Amino acid sequence: MLLLLVSWTGNQAEAEEARKFIQILAGYPVSMQVYLDLNQQEERQLFTDYNTERREAHPGFMLLYDQRDAYTELTRTIAEQMKTLLDIDQVRSRLTESNTSITSLITMKKCLLALFEGCLTVKTGNPYYKGCKASDVPAIAEAFFSSWLQLFPKRMTDRKNYACGVTGVQVALAYTVYMLTREQSLTHMEAIQQLQLLKKRCTWKHDDPVFNHMYNKQSKQVRNHSNSTAVKRTMLEFLLIIREERERLNDRQ
Repeated sequence: MLLLLVSWTGNQAEAEEARKFIQILAGYPVSMQVYLDLNQQEERQLFTDYNTERREAHPGFMLLYDQRDAYTELTRTIAEQMKTLLDIDQVRSRLTESNTSITSLITMKKCLLALFEGCLTVKTGNPYYKGCKASDVPAIAEAFFSSWLQLFPKRMTDRKNYACGVTGVQVALAYTVYMLTREQSLTHMEAIQQLQLLKKRCTWKHDDPVFNHMYNKQSKQVRNHSNSTAVKRTMLEFLLIIREERERLNDRQ
């Protein structure tokens, strides 16, 4: 892996030299990543990650600058649109109990993969949006994350008491929307609206019956919530509530 940092100083001659250098490197059989206009602290962090610790740069940091992946760019776009409504951590891959953010860029990307493709693992290649047009994707994504404002309790960022801030629960919500579009032939927007039925039964607390399959009595917290098995189980619990609440509404009409 070759790491190349390029800072634009406004000097056209320097820019031309950098361009020639990149063209030369393009002829060699090596993978290369180019990062533009990083500040000194960010450059140091990248060099530490790549050269000293011999590992990939932090996933959250990569999400901030990677321009090769459509879902990554969509994540950044939606996070920018939602920044005044939701507290979104820009770097961390795992949010601790003391963190006041409701979600992270990494979790948001996982949600988008589950939302549009039903994918609960790493995605490579071009996106394959199911059940919607590519042009509708940004609006659907924004509607999904905006729905949390009505769906979650006001103290949603209180991870000590509420499980709505953990990765597995958020991804399970996105996966629930995906399954509703596939099984109930709903549009994504209709399916997102159906999530509001969860408020009638789910308290979002760690010990809520919905989370029994991953509740740890000793720690009084949900644990092992983000693996595929746990996400699917949580999704099924959500679907059951939605189905039963929808039937109750139909019976009253």
